[in-house]
Amino acid sequence: MKKGTILILLVFCATVVKGQSSISDTVNRRLLHKNQLGAQLGGPSFLSINYEHFFNEHWSIEVGAGSILAISGIHAQGRYYIGSNAKPTKFAPYVGVAMGAASIIGGGGSGEINGYGTAVGYVPIGIQWMTKKGSAISIEVAGMYLDNELLPMGAIRLYSSLQPHSRQTSQRNRELGPRKASYKKTGRYRFGLNVGSLIKPGFLLQGKPDFYFSSNANADVFFQKDIREKFSLRIPLRIGFNAAFNWQSKINEVMYRSGNKLMIGDLGIEPLWNFYRKNKGVGYFAASLVGGIGRKVNKVLIGNQSSGDYQYQSSGGSYPYVKFGGSLGAQWNLSPCILLGLEYGFYVANNVQYPGSWDSSFEPFYKGISGKYFVIYRWGKK
Repeated sequence: MKKGTILILLVFCATVVKGQSSISDTVNRRLLHKNQLGAQLGGPSFLSINYEHFFNEHWSIEVGAGSILAISGIHAQGRYYIGSNAKPTKFAPYVGVAMGAASIIGGGGSGEINGYGTAVGYVPIGIQWMTKKGSAISIEVAGMYLDNELLPMGAIRLYSSLQPHSRQTSQRNRELGPRKASYKKTGRYRFGLNVGSLIKPGFLLQGKPDFYFSSNANADVFFQKDIREKFSLRIPLRIGFNAAFNWQSKINEVMYRSGNKLMIGDLGIEPLWNFYRKNKGVGYFAASLVGGIGRKVNKVLIGNQSSGDYQYQSSGGSYPYVKFGGSLGAQWNLSPCILLGLEYGFYVANNVQYPGSWDSSFEPFYKGISGKYFVIYRWGKK
């Protein structure tokens, strides 16, 4: 019985090896399967769907979004893989660094939306196994910064190749050398991060308070699809930091816009008209319609009234708002997949929060100008 079992296993292994030998395995598999899509349990976005692109056998970038129970997140991550371009490198150890934002729902007991956003930091060490057909499994351990705490974390990642390449295609690409395709024909999808939104407004000059729609720092990202050469559609998403149900400012802290736009999060839609497009970049006009949730904030006197000391405090509840406006922007190509963006615009939004008995700074509507500074990743073919 044992001899028969061993014989069957040997025949099976020989069949697998023979079947796999029909596929070329002379270069690093990450050069043949540069675009990966998969799912991840754990990690910076908890239970997420991710896209990963390999620039070469060592470096990759990943974006993802996910949710589990009362916590949701988005992230961008860079990884460095150890391996050679002249070997298949089935198993590749790696290290990475991810930054993102999470929205946590719960607390307060007010019967309203009691959530808040927080920054996420994630540093993993792991190993990936990739098959000849581009399927990949990764296991990693990590340290994670979440909600002002450093936590142990880990993840299991299951990925598959979006664009498998044959041996002939890979060899032909190496013979032709680097591709010099027109920028106008590359990049159907874009993911951008407004790096200015991560900075707390109080850290900058107070002469430009309207550049920040909210009084708290936030993660401001977008997903964009080019529909035609002249038209694109963009979906902006923002998650506000430090907007918990029990939030309070420092004593006598100067808050931009009097603290009346402490943002929990919002989501919108923005059609873009590309009035200028060349190989080095694009100029565009964008219209914007956004809906979101803000935290109710009151300005409270501290101590006796003659001292003049005050503090902004959350009243525990939340309120909805709608914001609309327009912007003029430009994006410049640093490479076929990395861009820089600059955008200025205006906005008008409602404010459900009414003035207190002694604070007249709250208004039913508010308006202002905005400034955004994007780092953008582009992928896909037109």
